[in-house]
Amino acid sequence: MTGLAGGYSQTALTSAIFDKDAIGIAGVIADGGSTPAEETERALQLAERFNPHLQCISFLDADGARARAQGALSGPLAGVPMLLKDAGAAKKGWPMRSGSRLVPEMRAPSDSWLVERFEAAGAVLVGRTTMCEFGLFSDSWSTISGAARNPWSLAHNPGGSSGGSAAAVAAGGGGSAGSCSCSPCG
Repeated sequence: MTGLAGGYSQTALTSAIFDKDAIGIAGVIADGGSTPAEETERALQLAERFNPHLQCISFLDADGARARAQGALSGPLAGVPMLLKDAGAAKKGWPMRSGSRLVPEMRAPSDSWLVERFEAAGAVLVGRTTMCEFGLFSDSWSTISGAARNPWSLAHNPGGSSGGSAAAVAAGGGGSAGSCSCSPCG
């Protein structure tokens, strides 16, 4: 399929990002075949490469993710990069706007229990996914970051409040903590 994610063929996209899921990444890290820093860098490179075409990530914390990946991580998700949906799960210092410009730009003062649990399990949170305003509509159009795009057909919207999560997961580029909880970045 040509035109996928800005002209990449399905074969190129598949070989670039469909090689491991969260369990696979955690296993490779645990076995010493990779490090949290390497997997986080890989996820960030994929976000940089594909997000301009998919608009599935509304906020990226590359510096924070890199810093966390350098630390001592343990647990079942040790070193696995993940994305959070832009609703409900507060991450200290990150914006949380529920996909709407009506919500003032403010930073969360503390982590939610969900974020605490993901981080206790060793996950490396890298950013937030695009969602429709307040999760109220059947499209994935955000007044903040625009419309998320379906990686299988950029002319289409993945739909639903978790459209950014769906697009990231379909592209193999985003485990998402929201109503869609799937494979990790990369």
